[in-house]
Amino acid sequence: DREAEVTSLVHRAGLPAPATDGVVRVAGRPGIVFERIDGPSLWDGIVAGDVAVEAAIDRFAGLQAELFRARPVPGLPSLAARLAAKIAEADGVDEADRLGASELLGRLPAGDAPCHGDLHPGNVLVSRGRLIAIDWHDGAAGHPVADVARTSILLDPAFLGGRSFLGGATAPLLTRVKAAYLAAVDARDGTGETSLRAWRAVQAVARLAEPGAAPALLGEWHAWREAIPG
Repeated sequence: DREAEVTSLVHRAGLPAPATDGVVRVAGRPGIVFERIDGPSLWDGIVAGDVAVEAAIDRFAGLQAELFRARPVPGLPSLAARLAAKIAEADGVDEADRLGASELLGRLPAGDAPCHGDLHPGNVLVSRGRLIAIDWHDGAAGHPVADVARTSILLDPAFLGGRSFLGGATAPLLTRVKAAYLAAVDARDGTGETSLRAWRAVQAVARLAEPGAAPALLGEWHAWREAIPG
């Protein structure tokens, strides 16, 4: 229900997302009726070598920037609230780290930009020359750097374990993809190293609430905590 509602909101706002026709049940299982989008994912093209990494990722970063530039979408849930709930449910996190991540989140700017919440090249389809973002389950209104931080974590080879959503991923390929992504983001808007690191620390803890998340993510939070003066 959440994904159907968020996808419908961003589609009606004119953002690059598929249309939906609500939730149905088939053999007792719920599913969303989506507009059919013909075309491979951007990630499939990268792995197959059909597109150059830097060119593909520049287009990918452009799609994300398009979302950030859009007007706020009424009805989108709060990204900060979404992250707070995930931090509360994160596996393998002691209470001191959980509290620290929650407090850091509370100090970061909330923002109201449309954020996908789980944007990576596997969630972008290439159809008739257009890029369409799918899988809006974590879509919310928030700060753009929070979304950039999430994407940079998803593309980070340090957290390669459990990355079934990027089939064919290797550490060398992800290293190249992540570098191209951060360069493209910085060339467009810039994020500020400190701001990006703070949001990565928060996003890393929140990600630990999700199935298949690499336990090494906690190291991202520890690195931030240990770098704080005093």
